[in-house]
Amino acid sequence: MEDLFMLFRETMFLILGLPALVYGVKAILGLRRPKIAAGRIFLRGELFTAFLRSILHFVGLTVAVAVFLYLWWATGIDIFRIVGGCFCIASVGMLLLALYKLNLLLGG
Repeated sequence: MEDLFMLFRETMFLILGLPALVYGVKAILGLRRPKIAAGRIFLRGELFTAFLRSILHFVGLTVAVAVFLYLWWATGIDIFRIVGGCFCIASVGMLLLALYKLNLLLGG
């Protein structure tokens, strides 16, 4: 069962991580033109708010991951590791969503 969960977790990281990498590179390239990027950020306030909200959810989920993995380390109860892994997958998903929103904000 543990091997199956590990396979699922790593597959999800791969599926969510590759698009996040692409969106991250696109966002970095979009930020090379600071005047255009700054104008778009403040003209599209609703999209910028959605980006910040996604980042905030990402940070909250990563804190939850740290707490659950610490509890697993301290107690050795495997359910904490499994729940921490699920939260970790959700946090990578939130990071992907945030990078997607930033890409929309900068690109069009």
